Amino acid sequence: MSHVDTVVADIKNDLREHGEYVVDIYDDTPHFDQAVAAIRSWGRRAGRELGWKIATRVRPVDGEHITQVWVILIQSNPVHQAMLQRHGEEKMIAAINEIAHTVFPDGPPPPFTNH
Repeated sequence: MSHVDTVVADIKNDLREHGEYVVDIYDDTPHFDQAVAAIRSWGRRAGRELGWKIATRVRPVDGEHITQVWVILIQSNPVHQAMLQRHGEEKMIAAINEIAHTVFPDGPPPPFTNH
């Protein structure tokens, strides 16, 4: 498997699991513009291979001399969309429960659920 194929596979995995792929590129990276263009191109390729709509965005990180390249899932298939939504709900419930345990260390209320 070539380097490009490996990166495209990584992008596809992150899109499946998280709905996004983010890479930091230091502003002093040799051939910076080509590196940014390559990540965006590979992200579009990953989207085509999955049959999903994606968008790519480039964002400088304030004060860090880093630019982030984002490959963002816009639309996949209904089953995948439902899985991502459920995954997001589970993460939110876990965060709410963690906050509750921090606020009420001596006796937290019953865990929050969505059911």
